[in-house]
Amino acid sequence: MSRLTKRTAAAIGSAAAFGLLLAGCSSAGDNKAGGDAGETVEVVFANSFAGDHPHNACGVDLVAEAVNDKGVGLEIVNYPESILGGDQERFRSVQTGDVQMNLDSPSNISAFSEAIGVLDRAFVLDGQEQLEAFVETDAYKELTDNVLEETGTRIIGAWYFGVRVFTSNKPIHEPADLQGLKTRFPNKPEYLESAYALGANPVGVSFDELYLALQQGTADSQENPVSAIASTNVQEVQDYVSLSGHQTSIEFVVVSEDFWQGLSDEQRTAIQEAVDAAGVKAGECISEEERTILQQWAADGVIEVVQDVDREAFRTKVEAYWEANLEGVQREYYDLIKAEDLGEGWTAPTIK
Repeated sequence: MSRLTKRTAAAIGSAAAFGLLLAGCSSAGDNKAGGDAGETVEVVFANSFAGDHPHNACGVDLVAEAVNDKGVGLEIVNYPESILGGDQERFRSVQTGDVQMNLDSPSNISAFSEAIGVLDRAFVLDGQEQLEAFVETDAYKELTDNVLEETGTRIIGAWYFGVRVFTSNKPIHEPADLQGLKTRFPNKPEYLESAYALGANPVGVSFDELYLALQQGTADSQENPVSAIASTNVQEVQDYVSLSGHQTSIEFVVVSEDFWQGLSDEQRTAIQEAVDAAGVKAGECISEEERTILQQWAADGVIEVVQDVDREAFRTKVEAYWEANLEGVQREYYDLIKAEDLGEGWTAPTIK
């Protein structure tokens, strides 16, 4: 058995043991996981990001440090880089309780609870400040309550993952510049429909194959948050990065409801406070990394940063498309979100 396989097996075994312990505590009526008898129980916190990504270094790792130092009978252990499976596999593991905590996106969760996927559509939210305002609204509570009811998983945090921007071999200033380009979008309904709303011709390519697809011409352009673009070295095979900011990416902290209900009030408070604090820090780290990466690219000349993008032209086109085409439960929540006063939208950093 490889070291990776052993680590995965150990994590699943630990998670299963944790579920048995919760069942025993619940039947005893004390509703606590560890702590009273001095046990420390491992809590698996899984995600798909690299170990040095801000969502780990400034996020999951900080949650683990804060909770583990509280001495409440829990030891949170970070399992990054999809060690415990792909996005939907990990979500199912949270549903069964084999994984207690996970980071997941709206469009991934929408495969299990459709409504939440509206948040992975272009220009539904516009930047970090709007996300922070949104989580205080009734619409957010309704969406997350709906996920709990339909999936048995609880959302306890919404972490900013940056705004998505275009890269290409020609500058993109306005929607018309996307015409004639094969633009890679994630192969999920919300993203592909956003491509049409933006005026793009989408090509479904996995993130792992993105660099090769751009290098070989399978795709002419792509869109991602800046940190994700840098992580796969797209700047080596594209000439321009255009600061369209057309979509705000979010990662939710999702927990097993059985796990959550098996905790004491003290344990739940420790986790919630740690998740809230780490969410603020992770957002700060993402924003700082975006500015640093863009500034470095501009200084090195490895890729030209296009700042004069007509975001209003993109926004107007997208909102008209949603008004005409978005239907069903996601349309209901789209209208609720748009009725909220979420403040000013994202402003692209000034790069010199």
